[in-house]
Amino acid sequence: RLTRVTRDGERLQAWAGASFPGFVRGAREAGLAGVSGLIGIPGQVGGAVRMNAGGKYGWFWDVIESAEVITRAGELRTISKAEAQPKYRDGNIGDVVVLAANVVLTPGKRDEL
Repeated sequence: RLTRVTRDGERLQAWAGASFPGFVRGAREAGLAGVSGLIGIPGQVGGAVRMNAGGKYGWFWDVIESAEVITRAGELRTISKAEAQPKYRDGNIGDVVVLAANVVLTPGKRDEL
């Protein structure tokens, strides 16, 4: 049920259950650049955060400002990109459940994205 994506200017908050390809298409439709190269990656946003989904054209944590998570103790936390220090195929966020990704994109021309 965590499938919502909300927008505030160039910032998007994508909940963990949102379709990752749908999120990428939605960013393109909104004229926001930064994730178009990730269009072929299947799954949900939460998994993309956890594994730092990406490839030849970039990584999801390249545009993530922070991730909203819940710890094993039930604590809600925000983990910044600087705190996570994501790695190759690893969001490096520890033993938490991802709730949402806070993403910052840049304006682009929809037809070029």
